[in-house]
Amino acid sequence: MSERRPTVTVVISTYNQPDWLEKVLWGFLTQSIQPDEIIVADDGSTMETAALIERARTELLLPIEHLWHEDRGFRKNVILNRAIASARGDYLIFTDGDCIPRRNFVETHLSLARPNRFLSGGCIRLPRVVAQAIEFDDVRTGRAFQVEWLRRQGVRNVRRVMRLRYSPWRARISDACTPTRATWNGHNSSTWKHLLLRVNGFDERMGYGGEDRELGERLIRAGVRPRQIRHRALCLHLDHDRGYVDQCRLVFNRMLRRHNKRKRVPTTIAGIHNRLPLTANGALPVSLVVMTKNEERSLARCLDSVSWAAEKLVVDCGSEDRTVQVAEGHGARVISSAWRGYGKQRNFAAMQATHDWILMLDADQWLTPELAAELEILLPDLVSSRAAAVLLPMTATYAGRELRYYRSMVRKPKPRFYHRRRARWTEPPIHERLDATGLIQRARHEVLNEVCTSAYDHQRRLLTYAELKVGDCPAPTRRQSSWVLPFIYPAVFAKKFLLQLALLDGARGFILAHNEAQYTVFKRIRLFERTRLQREFGSAKGAFPRALKRSLSSGGGSGLEQTRSSSDR
Repeated sequence: MSERRPTVTVVISTYNQPDWLEKVLWGFLTQSIQPDEIIVADDGSTMETAALIERARTELLLPIEHLWHEDRGFRKNVILNRAIASARGDYLIFTDGDCIPRRNFVETHLSLARPNRFLSGGCIRLPRVVAQAIEFDDVRTGRAFQVEWLRRQGVRNVRRVMRLRYSPWRARISDACTPTRATWNGHNSSTWKHLLLRVNGFDERMGYGGEDRELGERLIRAGVRPRQIRHRALCLHLDHDRGYVDQCRLVFNRMLRRHNKRKRVPTTIAGIHNRLPLTANGALPVSLVVMTKNEERSLARCLDSVSWAAEKLVVDCGSEDRTVQVAEGHGARVISSAWRGYGKQRNFAAMQATHDWILMLDADQWLTPELAAELEILLPDLVSSRAAAVLLPMTATYAGRELRYYRSMVRKPKPRFYHRRRARWTEPPIHERLDATGLIQRARHEVLNEVCTSAYDHQRRLLTYAELKVGDCPAPTRRQSSWVLPFIYPAVFAKKFLLQLALLDGARGFILAHNEAQYTVFKRIRLFERTRLQREFGSAKGAFPRALKRSLSSGGGSGLEQTRSSSDR
């Protein structure tokens, strides 16, 4: 007595390719063994696709179920998980809406199905002109799978289609001897439904590019063995445009696959049963907080680098350009606030955010795609842990080019991603730091920071920082020696340029090391002046601010005032 044949469900993914989908349905009409169910997993196609499916139901009498969701970008994995959950078959065969199956496609998958295995089939890619020439009779009679017919239609690379001529024994030997590794291919793979449920299906965070391979890798880690049938189970892949390719998601896909391989992850938290800590709108519970003043040129780049944050908050300190309009145009909520000082302003901004996890960036800083992907992968574990902060390596760019060697400006870790209830900024006027109570992790990839666009811009910033730093210093307890002033510049410049390897960054390294040395000299000069003022006024308390105010009113001007007037001009 023969064993009962398992029920078979074919899952076809599609998106706005009704002409190609129709040819695929022709292929399943002519199968030697008909599937018990065909599910078209539709990633948001227009009504033209729905009309085609309804026509195929009535005219071709195919057992088709149409699963559709709204078009909100590439969400193929989401609709495929719905198809897996709703499938009535024991055995699932996956293909795409641009792949015409050969007559023995379903029969081959069924005959080779074994417990605890998945099958990896192959495809033959056809140019668009050949794909357009295929008609119903070509599929019904099998002409479309004949090498001579394909050559007449314009296929030039005959070696690519020679697999269509292989006899069953030669195809079997070729599958056994091929060096190509068996992977899960979205256009031609199959396995048992309970095995897909074991690994929680496809990872719904992934975009286009490797999302099917990632499922196969988790199946293997879960103990499911792959089998290569790329010469026995064939389909014709029809060429088409791919307007949904997103370079940032390609980076994320690559990072997630590396993370899962390193951690040996067999199941996903973002699959059929989604356990991601998401907000009501499906975003991660993170607030991106940016403090701005006249940052219309660089703000958009900063906001766009964190696409997955549930909230983008801009705290503006009286911008006179289009900063507010740029922020609102990129989906940010804007709050206007007077300047309180760096530490106080950061704490104020964090308390205005909606979520506890804060990504605090300046407007001239932005995440690399690799770091954005790393934080997106890391966040679910952070939310469930007692971590307080994540150190983000920060690398400076100068005049449009990233520095590579200058140690004080390359991969310098800064705590810009933190939990606001477990960490708080200190509140000096400048050089604030984050006091965290809890575990502090460190990211692998980096934030890019545009320190300046020109040498003038860099010097202007450093002079402003020097004034703030000197004003915040305690009163000198001993006399400042004037004889050391001439030696400060060469000592600091040698440290920056030689010891910290700024010389390897060429002219950019020289300019930055020169400006840093000048900054140190200017601070010491201002401290020397403060000592003189202390002797003149007899008391350090309030002496420096009063003298500075008197100097400004007399027209001499301090470095800070000169900076302000220069920017006004």
